Amino acid sequence: MKIILTGIREPSILADCLRERHIAFEFIPLEHLVGSAKESSLSGLSADVIACVVHPDSTPKSITEYQRLTLASVAAKVVKELRSLQNFQAMKDGSQVGGGSFRDDS
Repeated sequence: MKIILTGIREPSILADCLRERHIAFEFIPLEHLVGSAKESSLSGLSADVIACVVHPDSTPKSITEYQRLTLASVAAKVVKELRSLQNFQAMKDGSQVGGGSFRDDS
C-alpha cells in the first residue's frame, strides 16, 4: 500500500506510529500536494491513501501554533483542488482523488 502523509508539517505522532509498524509512507507538504499530483504522470507519483491530520480552525492560540498546525479549512481547500484535477490524475483504482471521506454529497 502506498501512503502519502501531508500537512503543514509531518504529523509526527502518525508518522512515528507508521514507522514503528514498518509501514512505508511519503510526506509531501500540503502546499506542494496539488502540484505534485498534477505532475504525477511525469514523476510516477501514486498513492492508495492520502492522509492529513487536521485541527479545528479555532485551535491556534498564537501565531507560532497557527504556523505549525494544519487547519481544517486549509486542508478542505486542498481537497477541493485535488477533486478538480483531470481524470488522468486519479487514484490507482481509477477513482478520482478525494473520494471516500472527502466526498461532497450535498
